[in-house]
Amino acid sequence: MVDGEDVRFSSTISFEQRFNCVICWAPNLRMIYGSCQHRLCENCLYDKQGNRRFGLERCPTCQRESAFPMTRPDIPEDNIEIQVQLGVRKCPNSRCKLHMWHWEIPDHLQKCQYVARSQSRKRKSLNDSGSGLEINKSMTLRSQTKETFELLSDFKATGRMETRSTRSKRHNLHEPRKGKNKTYTR
Repeated sequence: MVDGEDVRFSSTISFEQRFNCVICWAPNLRMIYGSCQHRLCENCLYDKQGNRRFGLERCPTCQRESAFPMTRPDIPEDNIEIQVQLGVRKCPNSRCKLHMWHWEIPDHLQKCQYVARSQSRKRKSLNDSGSGLEINKSMTLRSQTKETFELLSDFKATGRMETRSTRSKRHNLHEPRKGKNKTYTR
């Protein structure tokens, strides 16, 4: 039996399986396409000297012989842009070299060893004071989720997608003015 949640979960898995490196199972901005169209990250495929690693004479997915170049090629900017459009990001901390899916960044930042000291101190002081950051994050996420739900509900009911500002303008036209008993209609 498959319900909506299982389908979403399985589609995420297949999405990640399709676009992650098949060796390290991680996303990467710098993927190398083989002649078979399978992709591996350059870190798994090549050593520090830029030579193809031993054992990768065949594509690990389809076993095609010499699917990947012997030496590390230049990766076209278009290939990197494709990865960005798919949702792959580099950690925002400049010293951290990890690449990840955009939805993994918040969890990663909580434990990244390269968080700037000033950010680390700010996070600690806000958490110690019991205010701020964590509460603001959950409030923002909650309000964004609520707004998205409202937009989808409105779209389902009216067939129109409206922003918060157009919805409130439309709503205010139909409300009675305070202190008056009349309702103004068009």
